[in-house]
Amino acid sequence: MKNLFGFKVGILAIFAASLAGLIGTAGVLSQAPNFRGAEVRNQLKLILNAQKQVIVKDENGKNKVSWQALGETAVVQPGDILLYTVRGEESQKMPVNNFVVTQLIPAQTMYVLNSAEVAGMGTAKMRIIYSIDGGNTFTENPTIQVTLPNGKVETQPAPADVYTHIRYVFDSPVVPESFRASYQVKVR
Repeated sequence: MKNLFGFKVGILAIFAASLAGLIGTAGVLSQAPNFRGAEVRNQLKLILNAQKQVIVKDENGKNKVSWQALGETAVVQPGDILLYTVRGEESQKMPVNNFVVTQLIPAQTMYVLNSAEVAGMGTAKMRIIYSIDGGNTFTENPTIQVTLPNGKVETQPAPADVYTHIRYVFDSPVVPESFRASYQVKVR
């Protein structure tokens, strides 16, 4: 087994974005799975955890997916599926407008298409958008231009291996403490 990541993963990170002076507006950027932000007054903490997919046989001999928490040092191999879960922690429990969380897809991994989810947000209106250009632009359905053998250029859905970021955008007020999102990546 090869240790592909030089970072700790039990609780991978605490991300912070100041709410002070934004009058109920938060823009949360959590750019790197191993970044540690300092907690200060009036801040929201986002905590990123990682789990590794394990396939086990049930009592009937059928494959069953389970998730194993990664310990202090992640040991993963190419082909392993990791589940990142981001959750909010806030002491003030105040709703914020324009709540946005951006997650980097580590370079050693690729996004598992359609795996991004959000839980516990009730009726909050939200969108999940993606970047394939290092976080410069985001869209719900990234596309690329492909030159076909006949020379014609065609727009096609972007393949999973070019996704660089996932962004959760809330279009209605949210209590960030209730935020819980997840996405899967495959180790290259």
